[in-house]
Amino acid sequence: MSVSVRKPEKFEFYKEGLTEKELLNAFYKWEYDYWASSNGVKADVTEVKRNEEKNYIIWKITLKDKPQDDNKDLTSYLLYAVRNNKLISFNLTNNIDKKIPLTETESIELLEQIYLK
Repeated sequence: MSVSVRKPEKFEFYKEGLTEKELLNAFYKWEYDYWASSNGVKADVTEVKRNEEKNYIIWKITLKDKPQDDNKDLTSYLLYAVRNNKLISFNLTNNIDKKIPLTETESIELLEQIYLK
């Protein structure tokens, strides 16, 4: 798992005066658009869960051209949030070192437990 906390002013989508909800949506759209475009990488991108009250989005990227030893697709679950005007991202890459990867439900629950505690 990787965690990142960044200043939004460094990103091209940033506009002064955005609310945290608008900033979260801009951050998510910027990343989503990148992964959903071809860019030479075959990827399926899906929004999995959105919590308006807690101001976070969980989504997943499945890379189709990165087979593992057992020819599985590489799946990452991401939680994006904005707190105290900082962009926060948690990336849980599943099935790299596990014989039995976490299920989608387990991945979502783990990301939420880490973020909400």
